[in-house]
Order: sequence, then structure tokens, then C-alpha cells
Amino acid sequence: MASKELPEIVLKLKQLARPTYVDGRWRRPAIGARELSSIRKGLVASGVYWPPKPLRDRSKDKPFKLIKHERTREER
Repeated sequence: MASKELPEIVLKLKQLARPTYVDGRWRRPAIGARELSSIRKGLVASGVYWPPKPLRDRSKDKPFKLIKHERTREER
């Protein structure tokens, strides 16, 4: 799969969506996640290339706790 060159607007929006560390303190992103999502949706609809979102690694999720008698079912 060939990597596509990201348009400049996409790079700028990704930069604005990240928090910045200034003078020993973290500053909020200039664009929030919800706003970025709606902007992204509009750009993709108009034909601008935006890289796909990476999939989450579900193997690191904690298993469900269940009820005690369900957890000990195999031992009985």
C-alpha cells in the first residue's frame, strides 16, 4: 500500500488538535475532538484525503469482572 502525501490543511488541523507544552504548562488543543471530527467528516466528503483512524488494540482491555459464582464456575 503506497502512502499518500497529506494535504497541508490536514497537517495543520492535526497540529491544532494536539495539546502544547508552553512555559512548563500544558495548554489545551485549539480544536476539540468533536470539532475535529466534524471537520474531518466534511473534508472526507469533499474528497480530501485523510488517513484512516488506527484500530484499537483490544487485547489490552481488562476482562469483564462477572459475578462471583460465574468466576468460580470452572473450579466447581
